[in-house]
Amino acid sequence: MEVLASARLLDHFAQVSDPRSANARHPLFDIFVIALCAVISGAEGWEDMEEYGHAQVEWFKQFLALPHGIPSHDTFRRVLARLDPDEFTQCFLTWTQALSERSEGRAWRSTAKRCGAPLTGLPPRPPSIW
Repeated sequence: MEVLASARLLDHFAQVSDPRSANARHPLFDIFVIALCAVISGAEGWEDMEEYGHAQVEWFKQFLALPHGIPSHDTFRRVLARLDPDEFTQCFLTWTQALSERSEGRAWRSTAKRCGAPLTGLPPRPPSIW
């Protein structure tokens, strides 16, 4: 029997180097999750990520630390812009590959149908946080 790779986001993104000092207010994983969910839901910029986070804060509180609440749009911009693009891309690709394998491709078909619609009402488009 083939063993499938874990599709848990944390298993893949825990490897991304945090470019900030040790006294950062928001956990890097919290920033990743909020940004990813926002982009999948149609966010097109830093302000949209912050707005989405505030709109979904009760849901995020169920599984994220959020020690200082939702990061500001400036925090999303500063942190995501300082990530090593090659390192982040590799983690993102291994996660999406594992997710696709575990769901036999169903996760991407259903996500693609929804991308863009909740915030913008636009037709589906592939997500991008850059």
